[in-house]
Amino acid sequence: MPSKTRRRALAAAIGASTLLAFTGTGTSAVAGPAAGPGTSAGTTPAVKYIIANPAFTPLSVNGVPARALYGTYRGAGYEIEVPAHWNHQLVLYAHGYAGTGNVLTVDQPFTPLRQHWLDRGYAWAASSYDANGYNVPSGVRGTHDLIGLFRGRVGRPTQTFMTGLSMGGQISGVEIETYPEAFNGALTWCGVMGDNQLFNYYYNYAQGAAALTGTPGQFPPPFPDPKSDPYVTTVQTKILPKLGTMPNRVGFPTVLNPKGRQFESLAEQLTGGARPGFSGAFQKFWNGFGFPPLTQIPFVFGLFGSSLGGTQGIAPGNTNSNVGTHYSLAKDPTVALTSRQRDAGADTVNDKIQRVAASPAWLEQLEPDHGLKASIPTVGGNLPVPLLTIHGTGDMFVPLSMEQVLYQRAKAAGRTNLLVQRAVREVGHCSYSGTELANGFDAMTRWVKTGDKPAGDNIMAPLTKGYDPNFGCRFTQPDSSDKHPVFAATNPGLAPCAARDRDGAGDDSGNGDHGGNGDGTGGGGNLGPGQHGGNQHAPGRR
Repeated sequence: MPSKTRRRALAAAIGASTLLAFTGTGTSAVAGPAAGPGTSAGTTPAVKYIIANPAFTPLSVNGVPARALYGTYRGAGYEIEVPAHWNHQLVLYAHGYAGTGNVLTVDQPFTPLRQHWLDRGYAWAASSYDANGYNVPSGVRGTHDLIGLFRGRVGRPTQTFMTGLSMGGQISGVEIETYPEAFNGALTWCGVMGDNQLFNYYYNYAQGAAALTGTPGQFPPPFPDPKSDPYVTTVQTKILPKLGTMPNRVGFPTVLNPKGRQFESLAEQLTGGARPGFSGAFQKFWNGFGFPPLTQIPFVFGLFGSSLGGTQGIAPGNTNSNVGTHYSLAKDPTVALTSRQRDAGADTVNDKIQRVAASPAWLEQLEPDHGLKASIPTVGGNLPVPLLTIHGTGDMFVPLSMEQVLYQRAKAAGRTNLLVQRAVREVGHCSYSGTELANGFDAMTRWVKTGDKPAGDNIMAPLTKGYDPNFGCRFTQPDSSDKHPVFAATNPGLAPCAARDRDGAGDDSGNGDHGGNGDGTGGGGNLGPGQHGGNQHAPGRR
């Protein structure tokens, strides 16, 4: 996981690095013209940020090192890499969530993809943004600033492409919709394409488990204290033991009982619907560890417990809402539930789950005219240029359902002709092979240049058509950079994808003009309007 490794190395060397300090959340004391405030809602106090030295060693193409440019601009660090034989095209890269610390770091693209770009003559540029936290407006502004900076330092590109992962996927979607004239196409992977519906998912996951086990819901959750936290105690003593056989330590049940299988089925529906490999992702990976500060409970439970309002102070008031949400359980034949047990579980959740409404201040920000003034800008689906997305089938940090939200919005906007979505069989977050990412990028750029829309998956199929044992096979292409060992290890009984099921075989089953998605809108219970660095196999940057 190159991005996380690089970030740790930078942190370890921070004392020896050249550091550039500035106060506030966007006003630089050392570089460029002053930027606007780093938060759009004014809910986060000013932070004294430090920009880690963005100096880096360029890669080479045929033995010739690329040109490395780096520095600070408008309160952010930046890196630019230009191959010797530049094709006069630029790729902008948006990194994911970097935590809430005070050190701003430029995150480089996954090395195999970065090398792929340089080998084909593309230059790339990336920004640290002028603020950390779940601050999408800062990412959009910082990334857009790179266009003018690049023109001044390198030259004017003939075409510009937007790319990003995780939170950077949301930044990419907002970027192309906010500045449509600046881009020719876009690629996102593991992206938060459903923006705030990601935080609704965290809420529904934890509160759905509470409802199924007859545990009173807690909202908002108490501020997390790893030593004495009533939310942690509730999960440990009242929720998890009712889902199955508990191990002799804090953890997730080793064997699920019928109620535990109902919860698994609910989680599968919330994250995208019935699909191969979900049981392994749910039971053996995402519920197998905690994450600071709530290390004593399974990971996704901790996301709800540690993210009041979903955005750690970025958004005004409560952003969660499940008023009017109807919940259902996935019809996955690999989960040992009868239809009566599924229906009973859904009835229990719909009757017992705690209903909460979003604050009026947040709802006001969902108005279309708010744009970057909104704390969590929406990817509205009004796509101005071709967008190709890639998403892991077993990702429960930023789940496949984010892509379904995007598809439904693009359909409502009449823009599915500009959207292609691909599923990859992986359980981690953003853990794709260089081949999968490079093929996605090449397909997107060919689409831009020829007008021929590439193949994709029917991303709505797990919700509208049910379980397909081959879903996710077509664009899963492991290589030496990532062989997807965790997916295989957590799903030993699942037959591997046959060569005939991979890209290039069979009928085109992509979205929009290539087969289209069904009209069903199921999923995590119809979550209403506006649903929510380098490769990484476990949570870090989002």
